[in-house]
Amino acid sequence: MSSFKDNLPLYKRIVDGMKFTELFENVGKIYYFETEEVLETNTDTMAEFIILWKVPVECIYIDDGSMIILQHPTFDFKLGLSASGNGDYIHHKVETYISGY
Repeated sequence: MSSFKDNLPLYKRIVDGMKFTELFENVGKIYYFETEEVLETNTDTMAEFIILWKVPVECIYIDDGSMIILQHPTFDFKLGLSASGNGDYIHHKVETYISGY
């Protein structure tokens, strides 16, 4: 039976090819998006963003509703995401920042 440590190189290759890796590559960027349905809270906005970017649950280090911290096996920092509205209930934004090492 293999251990997680034995499979880490394979896991890194798989995760590196995933869409959410772009979030780490573009730290500091603000992402704007629009939904057809109303998202009433910033927590709803974050949930939609996480789905859109296909973030694996294993990479969520802290989930505090509208603020999430992600970890990635290839990057040496944790990525913070902060969700908010952008004028109304269908326009949204998520800010990215380095949250720690």
